[in-house]
Amino acid sequence: MKYKIKEIRRDKEMTLGELAEKAKIAPPLLSALENGKLKFVTTETLLNVANALGTSVDDLFCL
Repeated sequence: MKYKIKEIRRDKEMTLGELAEKAKIAPPLLSALENGKLKFVTTETLLNVANALGTSVDDLFCL
């Protein structure tokens, strides 16, 4: 699954580390999410990332 997390994060001028800390997830997990290297991700993780970015989960998906 491809996400727009990196694009949104960069638009908000956040580093990967800042977003990971704010979303309460490990930086390697966030990096894997941004680069489409995870086959499975929990709803909770996506919610945490979306909330940390001030957006909705729907906005994270590349359609």
